[in-house]
Parts: sequence; C-alpha cells; structure tokens
Amino acid sequence: MRNACLSVATFVLVLVLSSRAADKTLPAFKKLQALAGDWEGKDDSGMAAMTNFKLLVAGTTVMETLAAHGMEEMLTLYTVDRDGIALVHYCPTNNQPRMRAVPKPVT
Repeated sequence: MRNACLSVATFVLVLVLSSRAADKTLPAFKKLQALAGDWEGKDDSGMAAMTNFKLLVAGTTVMETLAAHGMEEMLTLYTVDRDGIALVHYCPTNNQPRMRAVPKPVT
C-alpha cells in the first residue's frame, strides 16, 4: 500500500511540474496557432513564396507547408514539448532536422 501511495504522489508531482512548464510555453505556441491560414510573400529574389499553417490534432500540432519558387514543397510540424516547442522539418533534400526552442518567459 505504501508503494502505491508513493507512486501516486510521484505521478501527481510530475503532472504538476509538467503543467507549469507547459504554462510558460503556451503563449509562444498560441502565437504559432494564430498563424493558421494561407500566407503569401516574396523571397530575397522577389519571387513568390507561399506558406500555409494548419492546426491539427485538436490544436496540439501546427503544420506548416512552404512552397517557394523553384523548390519542392517543404513541411514543418510544431508541438509543445515539456517547457519548449519541438519541430520536425521535412525538407526536399531528404533530411529531417529536429529542433527544440525554449521560449523566454513573458515579463
């Protein structure tokens, strides 16, 4: 019984600590979510570049597709990862870099 109580207490502590980390990350992730929709611009050469941000999995993931002139389409997935935002970029050069950013606290 004592081991069960200790396990439950540990589980609750982990949940509390991870929710605090997510609370710090949430404002930055909400900015990503706010980009949902189609965007159009120009690259350094003045050529058209189009991107689309789409919310997936009940808003827990943001998918970005980028189409730049003369390049194949690229895809990036963003999601909250503990106290940061993780992303995986799928590139036409057939690599998949994974990155993670920890936003500065809002003051």
